[in-house]
Amino acid sequence: MKVSSLTALSLALAFQNGKCFQVQKPHRISPPMNQTPSDEAVHVTSRKQFNKQIAASLASLTLLMNNPESSQALAGQTGGVGGLGKTKPQTGVVFASEEANDTSIQIPGTYNTELIGPDGTNVLLSFYAAWPMLKSQGIESRDLANAEASFVQVASKPAYYVEGGEKAPTLKKSFFTDTILAQTGKFGAYGQPTDVKVSKVDNNGKRDLYLLSFTTLTPAMRESDRKYYVSCKVIGESVYMLVTGTTLGRFKSQENLLKKISDSFEVVEAPKSSLRR
Repeated sequence: MKVSSLTALSLALAFQNGKCFQVQKPHRISPPMNQTPSDEAVHVTSRKQFNKQIAASLASLTLLMNNPESSQALAGQTGGVGGLGKTKPQTGVVFASEEANDTSIQIPGTYNTELIGPDGTNVLLSFYAAWPMLKSQGIESRDLANAEASFVQVASKPAYYVEGGEKAPTLKKSFFTDTILAQTGKFGAYGQPTDVKVSKVDNNGKRDLYLLSFTTLTPAMRESDRKYYVSCKVIGESVYMLVTGTTLGRFKSQENLLKKISDSFEVVEAPKSSLRR
């Protein structure tokens, strides 16, 4: 192995928190005057220097893994190589208590929880969970074998959304791109979704229902066409959404089930309690 190769390898291994140890170039043994150094002497010295550099590099990696700040930074990232730097999605879900997020329900079954909205209002939320509930910071039911999934997104009500008029208010496309499709959301972590289309579905006055289609990037950086129902319920100054769908190719075959889940979405203001602050 050449001396320059040893130096490059040592530098690559010796990083700690973005900085590297200063690594000295392997040196030759100085021979007596008028004596040519043997190849064996140079080889032995280079090998010893290389081993020392490897040991120092391993020690630096150990320090990095034991560094609390580094551990927290790594914990905030999800995914493998494709998920490098990807932070956990922000869905706006805030549970009223630690016990509120009970994912140990019988599947299929009804999921119930109590949330605190962006305006501070406590609400009771429920929906039909067709697939296992995932243990996470948010609320998500996912088919572990296919692309179908449901999750809850919560956001502040936009100022233009005013109820009580002659015509029922409609959430604009920008509302969905700023919440569900935001870079901090579930679909924008690898790039802003494109080809976004939003349409309101006639749902017999049960609740606001929208059809959302878009193209997103997978962790492998491949485009994936998606289609979702978004069932919306406004309580106070907050919008609660159940986002249910799959890939565009599977949507038609799963549409009846996806619609059933969307129609099951219920959100009501929680009863006032003197025990609640």
